[in-house]
Amino acid sequence: NNKMPYFNDSEVYLGNCFKTGYRYRVIMEEIDAVLDGGNKFTLKDAMNILVNVRSCAANDFVDFLKVIKEEFFRRVKDENAKLTFMTLESFDGVLHKNSRPAHLYRVVTVELMMNLVDIAIKFSDKNAELGHTYGLLSGASFSKFKIISAMQGQYHRNLQQILVDGLELRSYLVEHAGGLYKLLEIAFSKAWVKYFIRSTEAAWGSVHKLHLAHPMSEKLPFPKGSGLDAGELRMGGDTNTVAQSAAAGWNDNSANGSNVSMRGIVDLSNWENSLCSLPLGQSGMHGSRHYNDRTKTWAAGKFHAWNYSEDSFKSYYSS
Repeated sequence: NNKMPYFNDSEVYLGNCFKTGYRYRVIMEEIDAVLDGGNKFTLKDAMNILVNVRSCAANDFVDFLKVIKEEFFRRVKDENAKLTFMTLESFDGVLHKNSRPAHLYRVVTVELMMNLVDIAIKFSDKNAELGHTYGLLSGASFSKFKIISAMQGQYHRNLQQILVDGLELRSYLVEHAGGLYKLLEIAFSKAWVKYFIRSTEAAWGSVHKLHLAHPMSEKLPFPKGSGLDAGELRMGGDTNTVAQSAAAGWNDNSANGSNVSMRGIVDLSNWENSLCSLPLGQSGMHGSRHYNDRTKTWAAGKFHAWNYSEDSFKSYYSS
């Protein structure tokens, strides 16, 4: 799901398509960075890309803040809003589990989008700027895939375009919010309060946790995280990063599982150099030592040998 082309200038694509292309952008940028330096692309480089948690959506948002910085501080008076801006303007877009700006970025974008949705609901005839997101919230019929897309990655793309249009006085929603800087001031101020209240859990991974629950857990008398469950993990990334780890919802920062059920790198020049990593383990039997022996390796972004030959199998299982 990282192969979607990136159409930077298509407004139709921004509001009315499933994919955003953010993960594709990161992959291509990371590959280009290696090759432009005159280096060969190695297995190590492939490993780094598969566990990459940089968000191009976050990079775009920070770039926008840099454009409006001078005018923002001239117009905005709220001190909390200013603190949010100063924290985010140097954010590198990497949603590492230990990153505090990553958490604030998440709170800010959700706060902005919810404010825009509130306006769209009041003026229901003017909702095209929100694309599928508004249609979903207003009760339109959607497939599960479109719902996930509208509530996760796509809203970042919609938001970026709405902010740019607001700067250029072409956004109906921003106009009814009182203008771009009023919209930002209110959202940034609310976001800082929500973020600061949870200052002891300010790092992104402290609120963005993945609970590896067995499907039968809620049917059995086991407390959360015990029995057949595989525990809880602090996660980095979001729906727009190559190491995909979407949040469960706008008001729920917990990691909603992961589309990355297995990571694999195949070396076609020497199959025995191939690497893989998967959550949980190789066995579905709860009593097996291989039921949950790979989870920490997977969560840490590490890999193990992907054995192909009979000799390598024997060597591995005899060790």
